[in-house]
Amino acid sequence: MATTDTPMSAPVRKDKISQTNEVARAIIGAEDDARQAKTDRLRAARLKQEAKEAKEAKAEAAAAPAKPAKPVAKKVRRIKV
Repeated sequence: MATTDTPMSAPVRKDKISQTNEVARAIIGAEDDARQAKTDRLRAARLKQEAKEAKEAKAEAAAAPAKPAKPVAKKVRRIKV
């Protein structure tokens, strides 16, 4: 016959809870680190691409001939009589 005098004691239960908590925090921390690494990698790639595009745009602007300025027409003020 089993006795119920000593159910699972509090220290054992707390130990299991703390162990589960530590494992969960480790998993969450690993996912956070992976997400941060991916964000950093993508940010660096985006900045590199933007710098390359800006450099190409600057080169195209320098290579393109300058457009001649349009002559500005003077406005004539007319007085009605």
